[in-house]
Amino acid sequence: MSVLSKESGGDFNVGCIGKDVENFLGTKRRKVFEEGDAQRLYSYFRDHQFKEPGFVYSMQVDKDGCMGSCFWADARSRSAYQYFGDVVTFDATYLTNIYKMPFVPFSGVNHHHQTIMFGCALLVNEIAESYTWLLRT
Repeated sequence: MSVLSKESGGDFNVGCIGKDVENFLGTKRRKVFEEGDAQRLYSYFRDHQFKEPGFVYSMQVDKDGCMGSCFWADARSRSAYQYFGDVVTFDATYLTNIYKMPFVPFSGVNHHHQTIMFGCALLVNEIAESYTWLLRT
C-alpha cells in the first residue's frame, strides 16, 4: 500500500485504504486455494460428521466451486454452548495461517471459570457479508 501511496503522490490519491486491498487480495487468494486442501477439509468435516452426529459444519462455496468461509463445532462444544452460552466472545486472529484467512474462535466461560470453545470459523475476508454469514450460521 505504501508503494501505491508513494507512486500516486499521497494516500488521498490512491482511492482505497489498506484494508480494501487486503479484502480484494483475500477474494483472489481464495481462487488459488489449493484444491487438495479444500477437498481434504471438506472430506474431514463430512467424515467427522458421519462418525460424530453432533458435529456440524457449514461451508460457503462460490459459483466457481471455490471454498469460501467455513464454520464448525463438535458435539461437546455445542453442548457447552447450551449450558454456558449466555455470554459468547469471538475475536478474529488475522493472517496466522498459510492462506491468510481470519480464524474466528467462539468461546465462553464455564462454571469453573475455565475458557471453553463453542465453535470455530475460517473467513475468506473481513467484509461485513462474511461476518453476517458467520453470525447467521
